[in-house]
Amino acid sequence: MVISYDLWQAGDEPAEAGWQRVARIAMTQPLRDYIFARVLEMTSKWMFRVTTPMVVWQMTHDERMLSAALMCLLLPGLVMELVGGMFADRYDRQQIMAVSCIGSLACNIVIAGLAMAGALSLPLLLGLTALYGAINAVSHAASKTIVTAYVRKEDLSTAVSLNAVVFNVAGFIGPALAAGLIYFCGSAASYLTCAVLTLAFVLLLRRIPPPAGEGGGHHASFLGALRDGLGHVLSVQLLMWVFILHIGSIALTRPFVEFVPAIVHHAFNGGVREAGILLSAFGLGSIAGGLWLAGCETRSTKLAAIVLGAMPVFAGALIGILLSPSLLVALPFAAVAGFGMISRAGAIQSLLQLESNPAYRGRIMALHGVSFEIGCIAGALFIGHMAKATSMVLALGTCVALLLALWLAIRGPLMASAEVAPSTKG
Repeated sequence: MVISYDLWQAGDEPAEAGWQRVARIAMTQPLRDYIFARVLEMTSKWMFRVTTPMVVWQMTHDERMLSAALMCLLLPGLVMELVGGMFADRYDRQQIMAVSCIGSLACNIVIAGLAMAGALSLPLLLGLTALYGAINAVSHAASKTIVTAYVRKEDLSTAVSLNAVVFNVAGFIGPALAAGLIYFCGSAASYLTCAVLTLAFVLLLRRIPPPAGEGGGHHASFLGALRDGLGHVLSVQLLMWVFILHIGSIALTRPFVEFVPAIVHHAFNGGVREAGILLSAFGLGSIAGGLWLAGCETRSTKLAAIVLGAMPVFAGALIGILLSPSLLVALPFAAVAGFGMISRAGAIQSLLQLESNPAYRGRIMALHGVSFEIGCIAGALFIGHMAKATSMVLALGTCVALLLALWLAIRGPLMASAEVAPSTKG
């Protein structure tokens, strides 16, 4: 069954308060059903991303191995993300997501089986993590852009933000669930739960009818499609500046999540339980940030201001975590850090989807994903090696200083390009 939606048409509803718009869009089918299913999928992915570094840390107690685990998860995406972006512009996005999830489900089952048999070594775990990363990267562009097929243009930013809220609801549930399962039942139980949640997502996704016009379009070859997408980014000044800021801010902020086990070990002499608590506080702040962003106006100038405002918020919160005398004191700072990170990330996604041509949207979001992976890898390598050579506090403190320098350098050209963006004029 295929259903049609009122795609990209202007609405004639009277002005709404932010919370009313969020509630209306969140409860509109099929977006409502997709959001519910997506919580399950993202909880599974968050659990994997938290379980793997915790297991690696238990095996090695080496920050460089945390960097290696993150590289294994993300490096395959440098190619597969681009393939997925091309697929998202050509084929049924729901089908792409379903097939990808079946592959990741199989990876979780294999890792769990090896863990239960006592045969899970570091090389096996890193190899399977790389396979998991490659399989998941294929669906990233489809999962980011499919929400735009469920809403009208003026609701795009709210829909994208709600998708980000889902990511961070899972970011609250997933780390807490993973840490609890590892602590009480072992890592195999966490990986098996990832598989069960992924299977539930696939079954629910099959019940959601795809939007009319999904897939089937004809495009150039892979390299031609990639060239066209990159050319579109370079031809739109706002997109270009957003990508530059995105890569830099990801490198200097996002690896924080994967290094939480090392942070709580060095700062608070904590283990799995303390890492789960800190990540859950981060997730709660992210949920609040996503909901706040969902109620904001869909204008380029507003979104650009949010991106810039979120950067010093995150920087200040990270300094607070590093200087906290105890885990209890660090928790509010972790929540503020989550608020700042998701506000920046969600506003960037909204800007990219709002300002890009719909025909290129899958490839634009694939490039967004690739730049995310490049930034994460670069940041993880920098933090891991600097922390090993000096200290975790010095490594993350350097990231904060560089983040603020990037903020000072880019805020002028970013806001200037947002002022002349088509969505601002319209």
